[in-house]
Amino acid sequence: MTSELLVVFVRYSGDAIKQLEDRALAALCSNTPAHDWSLRVIDNWDMREPLAALWNRVIDECANPYVCLLNSDCFVGPEWDAGVLAALSQKTVGAVGPHANQGDQCAPDGIADGDGTAPGQLARMARLCRERFAGQIRDARLYGFCLTVARMAWRAAGGFDPAVPLYGNEEIFLERMKANGWRTVIAQDSFCWHVGEASARVAQAAGRINVDAERERGRQ
Repeated sequence: MTSELLVVFVRYSGDAIKQLEDRALAALCSNTPAHDWSLRVIDNWDMREPLAALWNRVIDECANPYVCLLNSDCFVGPEWDAGVLAALSQKTVGAVGPHANQGDQCAPDGIADGDGTAPGQLARMARLCRERFAGQIRDARLYGFCLTVARMAWRAAGGFDPAVPLYGNEEIFLERMKANGWRTVIAQDSFCWHVGEASARVAQAAGRINVDAERERGRQ
């Protein structure tokens, strides 16, 4: 039986941050109901497949109605998936992100304080989101670090564009999704801690990318 949610966890660090990635995977496995999801871990260090092409391939191959694209330096909080899937149950919602510690998705009122890679602090932040924002969503700009999409909306938007730079790819994809009538929302009672650019720093140290140049390409 196909699970409702597929989580795609892409490693891209060799062994440089394997311990961090393993801890993020452990948080995912302990904080997600085992009966309603499946997991695909892909090591992209040797393959070097462009991320947009990899995402498209995996989403196209799977039969799950919803797919979460989870960065390998993301720590999802307890019951994160409940709010995300509840939001996606609304027919006009095509993509959902959780509350987080960064950017437009940052949880308000000091919730995202401390170190979200520590299990106890991560659980506290997730609990505060559930208590203060039970069942609430709001339209928002989303980022790609913990992005859950409906496959129907992904198809309507034409998938991710492999020609678009690393930074900005998901933003262009989500704009196309909204142009096709889908909403992008934050599930405010879900939480994810994003360390940020952990794999990118490793790739830059190995001479594979220039992070500043990639950001500039994305802005352009």
